[in-house]
Amino acid sequence: MKRRDFSTGLLAAGLAAPPVLGPTSALATIKNDEKRELERFVRMQLFLSSQTILITWVLFMFPTILGLNFQRNIPRYFLQRAALGGLLLGLQRQPFGKRFESSVLLGNIVLWSSMLLILPLMAKPRRLGQVAVANGEFEFAHPGRPRPVSISGVPSAEQLNRQPVIGTARLNEKGEIGLVVPPLNVKFHF
Repeated sequence: MKRRDFSTGLLAAGLAAPPVLGPTSALATIKNDEKRELERFVRMQLFLSSQTILITWVLFMFPTILGLNFQRNIPRYFLQRAALGGLLLGLQRQPFGKRFESSVLLGNIVLWSSMLLILPLMAKPRRLGQVAVANGEFEFAHPGRPRPVSISGVPSAEQLNRQPVIGTARLNEKGEIGLVVPPLNVKFHF
């Protein structure tokens, strides 16, 4: 009998919790396009023109190469929906555009194989924080910070300078890095 009372209490607490958090989360209905939000942790896929590219690494091409491994599932959020990302984490999360509206240009982004390489236009900042990648309607937020890495197959500076720039890297006052990689015909304004 004790188990049944405990289960009933949990069920009642679960039904009562959404109205406490706010009417938008309690009354929201899941539409077909919003079901993708339920897949919060996914591998990062870039949507470029008619291609979808699975990203493995993000590398910062400072004299000492810094990198982040994207070969695991990371949090994904909708760019336009700041408050619907999750119960507590998503409610406290500022939108991508708001976090990087007063940012400075860190460098340009080129695509090499399945890696995003950032070609810096400034010296390495003292503090580099978390990296968020905005592409299409999604933001991918890596929980780690760039660390020194040793990776084989990284192209030379001459090869990188001949690659087309597919986006920009921005640095805000908190040290967070925002990578803006728009799909074809989509512009981001900061």
